[in-house]
Formats: sequence, C-alpha cells, structure tokens
Amino acid sequence: MKIFKSSLLALLAIAGVAMTSCSDDDKYVPGPENEGAYFGETASVYEIDVDETAFPLTIKRTSASTDATVTISVVDESGLFSIPTSATFNGSEMETTINVVYDAAKMTPGVYYPVALTVTPSAEYGMGYTTYDFSIYKSPWVALGNCTYTDAIISELYGAPAVSYEVPIEENFVTPGVYRLVNPYGEYYPYNDPGDWDASKDYYMVIDASNPERVLLERSTTGCDWGDGALSVWSMAGYYLQNGNSADAVAKAGYFGTLEDGVISWTKAGSLVAIDGGGMSQVNRSGETKVVLPAAE
Repeated sequence: MKIFKSSLLALLAIAGVAMTSCSDDDKYVPGPENEGAYFGETASVYEIDVDETAFPLTIKRTSASTDATVTISVVDESGLFSIPTSATFNGSEMETTINVVYDAAKMTPGVYYPVALTVTPSAEYGMGYTTYDFSIYKSPWVALGNCTYTDAIISELYGAPAVSYEVPIEENFVTPGVYRLVNPYGEYYPYNDPGDWDASKDYYMVIDASNPERVLLERSTTGCDWGDGALSVWSMAGYYLQNGNSADAVAKAGYFGTLEDGVISWTKAGSLVAIDGGGMSQVNRSGETKVVLPAAE
C-alpha cells in the first residue's frame, strides 16, 4: 500500500464582500513580494505505508536568486515523528523536500496523529501557506498472507467453471473479523489476460465476518472489465439490507454467508454482480464461492 494523501480543504467559498466608495486616487497598490518559503496547501491527511519508514513533504519559495535555508518549527504532540527543523534551497531551486521519518510499529492503527509545521521566513501576499497542519494515519488493515479464494461470481456470469486461486488477504485491526481481499480480480484471477483489469491502483473485496453466522460481502468494485463495462460484486444480503429489510429477515431468507472452521462461504445464488453500475445479476448458483483463511486447515 502506498501513501495516500487527501486534501481536507478543497475550496474556500466567499459569502460576500463589502464595498465602499473611493476616489480614483485611492487605488490599491500591492506591496512588494518578499522572498520567503511556503507550503502549497494548508491541511491534509497522510496514510502511511507500513512497509516504509518515511515520506516526503514539499516546501516552495518565491524566488531563487541564491542558496537559502529556512527554519521549520514543528508541533508533534505524539513525539512519534522525526521532522527536520530546517530546509535548504540550492541555487535556482524553487522547491525542496524534507522527510517525515516514522516507525509504523509504534503507531496504533486507526488513530490520527496531528502535526503542525511553520516555516520562516515565510512568503506573504497570498503565496501559499505559512503553516501546514496535517494528520498521519496508519491503516487499520493488517496483512495475514494469502487466502484461497474460489470464484463462482464473475466466472459464472460468463459461463466459466468456478476457479480457485491464492489472493492476499488483510484483517481490520479495529474490527476483528472484517477482511478484505487485495485485487482478487486483478493479476491473480486466472481468467484475466493483461489489460482486463485496472492496474493503476488496488481494489478490495470487503467481507464482514465479525458475526460468523451473518457474513456480509460488501459491494466492492473489482477493477475488472472484460469489455462490457467495469464489474462490481455484492451479496444478496447487502442488497436486501440496503433496501430496508431487517437483518433477521435477511437471515431467515438464507442470504447471509457463514464463517466456520476458517472457511467463509455463501448459500447458492447468494451473490450478485453488476456491470458498469447497471443492473445486478444473481450468481453463485453453484454455491462454490468461498474464502479459505490462511490459518484454516
């Protein structure tokens, strides 16, 4: 998993501006642009990669007439991160980077750790931001290794036999029993040829087995497209719950999956597949779709 950063402040809306009359001689003249450094954004969230030890931050400046070093003040209440207190621009560089160093083992999954940086001397007159507030977040997903997944969803939709293969699986640290398969319909899927899936990012099939008697396959985009449109998978249980049916009614109809002895399975015709967000088709009529967890015999 790579570092994902999402802006927390996408747009500033101006509700109104009060205007006052003035003479032609009272024209606004902007002050001179000072030489200084700035951040390109004011707030964001970083999801760290637990396999890495650092990620970069970019600092910019208004001019590049000579080498320059700026000071960075750091507020990190957790004390978990090592962040430089200065940054250097060389020659004609208009931007430079510093590294935020961390030890993922010391962080609690699902907890946001706030950090604030202030740069001086700073740019003025609307050139970026003097202070950068951001949070660092460790994903709650923990890798378990490979599971054995048997697909009778997409394969059945296209009239192919069910197929079993190994797929990486992760468990949610915050909510044990919630799993996600990593790219189950990507490069691991035996029926795929190169170009049949989107390799630009990861896709997850999320399974809530926190109640072993009421296992739910959440609606999940697969990234797989065999020419008819992007495919997504779901369970009948999720479909009926979203449409206002009670969990007891769904259980009585037999649409929940089960987790028993390390094997997650669904009843016949208990799964759904959609093409490009269109109508759903009922699949898994053979009842072969299942996930064998790594610890299962």
